[in-house]
Amino acid sequence: MDARSDLWSLGVILYEMATGTRPFLGPTTPMVFEGILTKAPVPVREKNPKIPVELERIIARLLEKDRETRYQSAADVRADLKRLERASSARGAVAPEPKARVLLKYAISHF
Repeated sequence: MDARSDLWSLGVILYEMATGTRPFLGPTTPMVFEGILTKAPVPVREKNPKIPVELERIIARLLEKDRETRYQSAADVRADLKRLERASSARGAVAPEPKARVLLKYAISHF
């Protein structure tokens, strides 16, 4: 366990905020653990198509099973979230849905 475990946990929180559901479900605790260890969650945009594609990519990378391909530091996550925020602002009239903006602001403020 290291800081990447905390980043994975952030991915779980952001996934829940974006979709309204947990990324790993099951009727029993062992089944949930099996999902965490072996299954990819349903892509965020399948559950909430209003979420920006780039935010979906960030969340997926936070939830990556392989720690080596997951974000290596909170600074890396923050940089990608800031880039997403700038890109969303630059688009102007095509701003993300209010829920996506709140999610993005929450994620950035916690780094």
